[in-house]
Amino acid sequence: MPLLTHPRPGFSGIVELNEPGPASPVLVSGNNEYTEQVLMTVLGTTVCPFFALFVNTDGNTVDMAMIYKTLTAGRISSALKETGLEEKVTAKELIIPGLAASLKNDIEKSTGWSVRVGPVCAAELPLFLSEIWIPPQT
Repeated sequence: MPLLTHPRPGFSGIVELNEPGPASPVLVSGNNEYTEQVLMTVLGTTVCPFFALFVNTDGNTVDMAMIYKTLTAGRISSALKETGLEEKVTAKELIIPGLAASLKNDIEKSTGWSVRVGPVCAAELPLFLSEIWIPPQT
């Protein structure tokens, strides 16, 4: 079993799922390899379009990134600019992990975007986004 608290840097940047458009939701997470695998697995259970923004948290999971202050409003703001996501969406709303709820106001001030606090666990995203979550056809 891998040690989950050890930083495991993964991909930083945006992943476009199911051909997102200007009104598609933007989910924010850290760039921990395991976190990315879990989030992508959960997002694989819908055909809804999303942008997933993986912010460089030095490979920390969201909980550890909050402790070590590697998930910050400044890093999220930088990631929005660096990825060009600001030009891709019109809604200008981010969905952040529940564990990052304390960053909500700072993110809104530094980015000008509105922030919706999502669930603590990625597995709860289908319920949290139930109004738009569409499972794939079988």
